[in-house]
Amino acid sequence: MPDYPLVKRHKTRQNSRMFFRALLLSLYLLSTLSHSVVAAPRVFVKALFDKQALLEIDGKQHMLKRGQTKAGVTLLKADSEKAVIRYEGKVQPLYLDNRTKAHHKAAKNKQAVVISADRGGMYSSHGWVNGFPTRFLIDTGASSVAMNLSHAKHFGVSIDGARTVPVSTANGTVHAYVVTLDSVRIGHITLKRVEALVQASYDNDELLLGMSFLGRLDMRQSNRLLKLYQP
Repeated sequence: MPDYPLVKRHKTRQNSRMFFRALLLSLYLLSTLSHSVVAAPRVFVKALFDKQALLEIDGKQHMLKRGQTKAGVTLLKADSEKAVIRYEGKVQPLYLDNRTKAHHKAAKNKQAVVISADRGGMYSSHGWVNGFPTRFLIDTGASSVAMNLSHAKHFGVSIDGARTVPVSTANGTVHAYVVTLDSVRIGHITLKRVEALVQASYDNDELLLGMSFLGRLDMRQSNRLLKLYQP
């Protein structure tokens, strides 16, 4: 009986050591898991150009020139075939909207809409909006299809009740109406429900064909040719 308190204290110290060991192990595992759940960004190539590429990083599109970095992703190389990126020291080639060369080869077999650059290096093409013929000036730097009030009326697009957004222009910030086009067609490619901006001060006869349409396609540019593919 006199040894019992000593045995009890020994067991108590032993239980305390086991508790603290379990606690330290739990903290270590929690720390490891907290680092492991930070996943690498999802990166896709939406368009390929000479020394630059349009990348979609975690759902947001960024036009990167060679050497530029966005969201930790650096564009090392870009041409008409692939983009090469680096993230956290890892280098990876990416192909149009796919991560594997096999998918890239399949995409190459799709029929492309091919547009030649004019003398100024700009790309323009005939097309259709809501079934009406028009002409597009292609601009990967524009967020949406852009038109003026006269265009909208011609295409049967109403701005009644449409929300407005600020738009930066060469003449400062103006407001534009956000509308949805029933269809936009260029060549054999037709997309439904395409966002557009109706801007009263837009004075170009050609509609600006921006990323609300182009961002849903695969694009390649080389030798003054722009090739559009529908995924």
